[in-house]
Amino acid sequence: MTDLAELRAAIDEIDGQLLALLAERFRVTAEVGRLKKAAALPGRDAQREAEQIRRLHDEARRLGLGEEWVTSLWRLILDEVVRRHAQA
Repeated sequence: MTDLAELRAAIDEIDGQLLALLAERFRVTAEVGRLKKAAALPGRDAQREAEQIRRLHDEARRLGLGEEWVTSLWRLILDEVVRRHAQA
């Protein structure tokens, strides 16, 4: 039987992995932002965002996660990407 301390340690490890993945995502999106700026492309791409939402909804259903929740989470991440691009 797993005890509470072990479960909490597992959660802490997962949280660290999530943050590391988000940091990596922001690093990659910063590079995307630099390329877009150099090519004089708009910062947002509505078609790409819609494609991402569809893909994330499919993945959410596969994993048993709520589509609305995943959309809300993704919007928070996207808003942070846009904020970072504006600062660059």
